[in-house]
Amino acid sequence: IGCTLRLSGLIEAGDADRLESYLAVAPSIENDFSLRRPYSPAIRFGFPVGTHRLCLNSPGGNFLEAIEIAERLGGYIDQYDNSGVLTGVASGDSCVSACSIIFMGGRYSWVPSQDSYWEYDRILHPNGRLGFHATFLNLEDRDYSFAEVRDIQEVNAVAVSRLGSGCIDFRCAA
Repeated sequence: IGCTLRLSGLIEAGDADRLESYLAVAPSIENDFSLRRPYSPAIRFGFPVGTHRLCLNSPGGNFLEAIEIAERLGGYIDQYDNSGVLTGVASGDSCVSACSIIFMGGRYSWVPSQDSYWEYDRILHPNGRLGFHATFLNLEDRDYSFAEVRDIQEVNAVAVSRLGSGCIDFRCAA
């Protein structure tokens, strides 16, 4: 599916910073004929293209770190001044829980300085697995007021609705 980077294992604090160091090295699509196969960024968008496809294989992990990674995917600028990173789940791989947040961050724009123009590009191989569920809140063991529970549920509902609308960075209009 044209993977140029892979994220495997549990998502932990600091992964967004580590991923950014890998994103800093542009893929050599023009000179690597093995990447010129169906669904690779080179075929999908034509040349010149310098973005990555981040393939995911993770049981999830840190929800906030996953949001940070998804946000940074949209902020990546390739050597041709295009924005974004594509995502995918390859055959036999699994992306569940917080990993699915990163998967939803797969997008690309070839219109420089046009933050509102995105083409969403996420590939789930037919033999791959993608799983979503509600966020887990690790709360202290005490009684919660009705208002506190309502506020927690509202935050979770807003997060899920924004993901469904393609708004990863949580700064979109409600």
